[in-house]
Amino acid sequence: MRASYLAAALALALGLQASAAGAAAEAPDALIADAMNAPAQVRYAGTVEFVKIGADGAEASVYRIEHDPPDRTLRRYTAPASLSGDAMLSIGPLSYAIDVKRHRVVRSRNPAIGDQTVLSSNYLLLRANYAAEARGASSVAGRPVASVALVNTHTDATVALVRIDTATGLVLDEQRFGPAGDLISEMRFDRVTYPKHLAASDFALPRGFPIVDGPQLGVPSGAIAALAARAGFHVADPATLPGGFSAVAGTMLAIKHVRTLQILYSDGLRTISLFENASAPSVDLTRYRPKRVALGQRSGEFAERGATDLLAWKRGSVHYTLVGEVSLAQLRACAGAIAP
Repeated sequence: MRASYLAAALALALGLQASAAGAAAEAPDALIADAMNAPAQVRYAGTVEFVKIGADGAEASVYRIEHDPPDRTLRRYTAPASLSGDAMLSIGPLSYAIDVKRHRVVRSRNPAIGDQTVLSSNYLLLRANYAAEARGASSVAGRPVASVALVNTHTDATVALVRIDTATGLVLDEQRFGPAGDLISEMRFDRVTYPKHLAASDFALPRGFPIVDGPQLGVPSGAIAALAARAGFHVADPATLPGGFSAVAGTMLAIKHVRTLQILYSDGLRTISLFENASAPSVDLTRYRPKRVALGQRSGEFAERGATDLLAWKRGSVHYTLVGEVSLAQLRACAGAIAP
């Protein structure tokens, strides 16, 4: 359940009070403003299908969603079988993964969610690196929608196509495209309603389920230097990043009991994560059938995981892993800036 930076940007409520009336005639930028404002104001429920497409095929999940503005969202999964019955509840910066098979709730905190500075940064990155272009009108889940393409200003490639409910501003369909222009994921409402009320009990945690703490994420970018200073090893920061990418958040994680620093970079829509530690590889690539690739005088391992590319290597005692929604060439350029 990856956190999409488009979703974060579209959830932004910065007082952009673009009216949804007459939205079909609105400029694409105004439609995006409607979409950003919608989650803070629009109550909705429906059924969503999310599909990820990778080198090894497609993975689909289906969930029932309920959203009560400004920041309560519940997803109950019906497919695949491994997730059936599980749920994800988000309330502000807190997320609760309800695991019915293990009879527990895993609580995570991401203080970047709802943080005005972080949200403003994401929005500015999106607007700086993407142009919004109208792509006509159609319908999704029986609702009239306007289609808007988000085109990367550095490459002229369409990275996302969103279809926005012209009456409410809610995004009812989002397609994402890879570096080669191929479809890599789609989120689509099969059904959607806009109820006047949602029961408070819908957003309650199940009784009798113990709560355990999961990752505490999202240290804002201004605190990354202080976080790196406490890492316990020399932290590298790539001098070369794909056009428009900037550091937006950092997190100190324990991955298989290994102290690991994650730095998250974004261009407002796509993300790249750099994992660093001084003990062991951050990500086990063996199950993804990795390939050896040259990194200057060094070598690394490259693998594909769905719509995401991974590149891992070692310099001295420090292990690095790049995980990104960009091409291998771009990951290699980032790696080369760290390990010439």
